[in-house]
Amino acid sequence: MTDYLPLPGTPIEELDTPCIVVDLDLAEA
Repeated sequence: MTDYLPLPGTPIEELDTPCIVVDLDLAEA
């Protein structure tokens, strides 16, 4: 059930989940 989760250390470029990028941008803001 957790196969969709990226492994720790996975580069953002390899992720297909834009929501993660948005969350990181908000956290760095």
